[in-house]
Amino acid sequence: MKYMISAMCAGSLFLTTGAGHAESLVQRYLDGDPAVALSTQLDYDGPTVRIRYSTLAPSAGMSGEFFGALFDRLEADTDGKIVIDPYYSSSLADTQAGGFESVRSGLTDIGTCYMQFNPSGFDLQFGIQLPGIVSQADAGLLVYEEAYAEYFKENYERREVYLAHLGLGAPNQIYSKEPLASLEDFEGQRAWANGDVASRTLTALGMEPTNVNMSDFYPAFQTGVFDVAPFHDLGAVVFRLPDIADYRTGVDLWGNPNENCMNIDFWEGLDPAVQEYLYHWFQVWGMAYTQSLMVEGGDYVRENVLAEQGINFVELSDEDQAEIDAVLTQLVDDWAAERDADGQPGSELIAMMRDRYEHYNAMTADERFQKVLDEPVPGLVNGF
Repeated sequence: MKYMISAMCAGSLFLTTGAGHAESLVQRYLDGDPAVALSTQLDYDGPTVRIRYSTLAPSAGMSGEFFGALFDRLEADTDGKIVIDPYYSSSLADTQAGGFESVRSGLTDIGTCYMQFNPSGFDLQFGIQLPGIVSQADAGLLVYEEAYAEYFKENYERREVYLAHLGLGAPNQIYSKEPLASLEDFEGQRAWANGDVASRTLTALGMEPTNVNMSDFYPAFQTGVFDVAPFHDLGAVVFRLPDIADYRTGVDLWGNPNENCMNIDFWEGLDPAVQEYLYHWFQVWGMAYTQSLMVEGGDYVRENVLAEQGINFVELSDEDQAEIDAVLTQLVDDWAAERDADGQPGSELIAMMRDRYEHYNAMTADERFQKVLDEPVPGLVNGF
């Protein structure tokens, strides 16, 4: 039987990941190193601000370890003046289909408001998810923040919420029961899809998209409702793909963006000094999540865990990779042309994201984290 990391013991993986990257700035920040800190200082002597945070993430395992370290650091840096009270596993509110409503109504102050769970009206914003635009998640996050300020903010706020912070998942790879190494192998394979970009991508590659809710994902994969599961590497371990799949094909597909939003009355009722601090810290939260879990966590499981769990790595030949790249490039071009035809700046957005990604991808991970510590991206919330 293959070795599986359960949700209960996944926390040890998070700690091992941290130890494996002990010198990275993000891990030093999460470990409480006072030399790695925001440039913004909190100048506030009022009562403690307690913030309710509703998330679909579980309290156990890697996510719980991460949030615990992150929120402890916030409380320590603000001398207890800002405290996050997390409600895990949707225990306070529906964080999937009801994410926006739970925040808008004031049931929670901050919550997961993922456009992929509520996709209506977000056509242009899904451009960040297209394959081949950003392949390094933390560099892509900085691109996403700039694009949000310039292109997406007005539309997102039509849901009557403000953005708290963004995150970006690593590109999905192909996990399968049989080895898949070419477009010919992809043809006709039933593959799990979770949204329009996913369905478009799989169709372009010759597969048959199969839409299944996340709650039904594991039994559907296990029983053959679909035979291919696109997933980022860390998520593959967390959701136990290696006890079903035998192969991983290294082909960067789409990455899943994630957004946390906040209640407008909550935000506008905060002291201006608290707003200033949180505006900056929210972006540190997003970068810490993306680097620590999506990048470092993904690297760790790919290098140390997947093979032990029985996964065989399938490498594409240069010829097959070129054929797949051509298909994905055409997919992006077609998507941009559709947006342009609808009067949206599709081609302009793609050009902007590619340009800014080239800029940020030239930095090291530590340089990207230091950039966020030094100065937040402006324009994500009015007045900042």
